[in-house]
Amino acid sequence: MIFKKIIRGIPDRKNSIFLLLVGMVLLFWGCSQEKTDGEAISTVITKVGTNPVSIKIGEIFSRPDHYTGTLVKLEGKIVWECPDGCELHLQDKTGVIFVALYPSGIFIPQKLGSTATVEGKVVRGRGRFMIVGKKIEIK
Repeated sequence: MIFKKIIRGIPDRKNSIFLLLVGMVLLFWGCSQEKTDGEAISTVITKVGTNPVSIKIGEIFSRPDHYTGTLVKLEGKIVWECPDGCELHLQDKTGVIFVALYPSGIFIPQKLGSTATVEGKVVRGRGRFMIVGKKIEIK
């Protein structure tokens, strides 16, 4: 109804262009910020081979330069999760870290409070150290 009122006075060709533009804006509007960050984050080169290093979250923050770009394996509790299941905070006894799953195309159902094992790269993004998740196992 609203679109009919908005485009009532616009000729047919302009209607088509207008609707096409509105559709394109809506299509790209949703997660544009995350996609931009994800593209930049996913370009980090792994310092270690393909086998992840099993560590505690606190070790990342105590030696950030050592672990940046390293493939790690962390286990902890999901203490926050975005509604789309593409980001979460993972907590163990030594700390909490942000995990971005969307750069790898991973989305999980709501599992707040569950224990999870995450494999991913340690990166500096959004002004903090975080994990770009490559694999997640929820127990």
